[in-house]
Amino acid sequence: MREITIKNKYVESFWKIVLFLFCVSVYTSKSGLSIFGVLLILLSAFYVDWKDFGKQKFLVGAVTLYPLAILCNLFSLGGVASSLKVVYSWPWPLLVIPAYLVSRRPKDWRLGFVALALGFIIACGKSLYTFITVHGGVFSSAVRVDSFWDIGRWGVFLAVTTLALFGVYGSQKLQKTYEKVVVLALFALGFVCLILSNTRAPWLAFGVGFTLYCFSDRRLLKYYFGLFALVLLLVFSNSGLRDRTSSIGSIKTDQTGQITSGDPSNAGRLHMWKVAMDFYREQPWFGTGFESVEAPLRAFLDVKGSEYKEKYTKVEFSFRDQHSSYFGILVQMGVLFFLFFWFFLAGIFFKSLRDAIRLRDKTSSLLCCILATHFVIFVFYSSFGSYEMISLFPFLALRKLNQ
Repeated sequence: MREITIKNKYVESFWKIVLFLFCVSVYTSKSGLSIFGVLLILLSAFYVDWKDFGKQKFLVGAVTLYPLAILCNLFSLGGVASSLKVVYSWPWPLLVIPAYLVSRRPKDWRLGFVALALGFIIACGKSLYTFITVHGGVFSSAVRVDSFWDIGRWGVFLAVTTLALFGVYGSQKLQKTYEKVVVLALFALGFVCLILSNTRAPWLAFGVGFTLYCFSDRRLLKYYFGLFALVLLLVFSNSGLRDRTSSIGSIKTDQTGQITSGDPSNAGRLHMWKVAMDFYREQPWFGTGFESVEAPLRAFLDVKGSEYKEKYTKVEFSFRDQHSSYFGILVQMGVLFFLFFWFFLAGIFFKSLRDAIRLRDKTSSLLCCILATHFVIFVFYSSFGSYEMISLFPFLALRKLNQ
């Protein structure tokens, strides 16, 4: 692996400052993430080895998503306005560019880890403080403890970060005892906050990713069964956790045969997905446009009539998104972008899975598990269009680390 250097010492210092602030902002600041993320992309564009970058199909594919989304939105119902929203609100695929540069600069790894750890500790500290001061340190099914981010995004960041920390711990690459202790302590902190967040989709997603990673290496099974026993103990000893966990599978059919749920959140999602499938057929190729759903959806519902609206929109219904990335991309971006986006991610998943099996490559195993975690989250959250994508695209550079 050829290291990339920045020869100008002032630019080098500026790069390190921006990288540090970006990593801290991941868990603590939406505005910081936007500002320093754009700066990272612009700075890295001048120092990336574009010849080598161009040979990496998965990185080129990620970058291609950005102009493709802009182009598809030009033909959507939202037209130019929707394309402009993509330009300034969806730069996340371009984060593979600075991620690639960091992967070629080992001296940035420790700086990035320290900054991420600092931001993570601050955010978790705020979460624990909120739990104690606002909720009195008592957990119930109604308690949902967030941090600097709203509860949904906080749950996603916790699930992915906690899994990544365990991946680092289980990689056998930590040589010093204090490094193992620090990573394990951060994992425990993240796991506690993940429980307190009371977010079912991130819980489920973390469980899937953690299970896959542990079963990829028999040496990790002791951690799997240990954590599994701890979770069972927590669920059976706390009625709030037990109620919240059991509600995940709360699904039934009503008198008309329509799938619904006794849980309002579940019912709302199921109804939104049903409406999304009906609505998608109105503009299948290019969709409504990025974040341009509400007006055409309300017009569609008016055409469908009051009986249809009464049946599907009375319980926790959102007119702005579909509470699912799969349905969200289909409705907002259309079937062409939908196919490219999901075939791209599926391709990376299966190629990484092949390397994990054939080469026993722990990095590929971790990337597979992080992708699997996101695939589960995508079922329940419209995270494809939001800040949560910073917990996906930079990880794609992991495929380059061992080459």
